[in-house]
Formats: sequence, structure tokens, C-alpha cells
Amino acid sequence: MSNVKGGGTPGAPARSSVMSLSTPQSARVAIRFGRRARLRAEVSVTPVGLLAIGGMVAAILLSVPPIIRAAGEVRRAAP
Repeated sequence: MSNVKGGGTPGAPARSSVMSLSTPQSARVAIRFGRRARLRAEVSVTPVGLLAIGGMVAAILLSVPPIIRAAGEVRRAAP
């Protein structure tokens, strides 16, 4: 017998509260700078999309040091 709501394990979310990986999450922001300038942004992305974005950012950050190193080698080799 389990006295945990939903019959699951303690500490785990109930099955009805688990979201699908294709369920989009969304966020909005509105910022105003003085009287004339304002910025409004809205984004909607799925958890799988967030994982893909994270992978792309990681790939970009990992590619920067070799590019800088190669540029330095070219500069030293030039007469």
C-alpha cells in the first residue's frame, strides 16, 4: 500500500503532472527604457528544442579556442 498521491514513488511527480517532451514552454518579457525605447520579446520552445539549443551553444563555445589558436599561428608564420 502506498500513501503517495498517484501511487508512485515518494519524491516523484504524479503521472498526471509529467509533461511531454513535445509540450512547448513559453515566456514573455517587456522592458521599457525611458519614454521612447521599449523592448518586447516572446519565445516558445519545447524541452527537446532547449536541448538542441544547448548543444549548439556548447559546439560554438568549444570551437572558439581552436579558431583563436589557428589565427595566432598564422600571425606568427607571416613575415
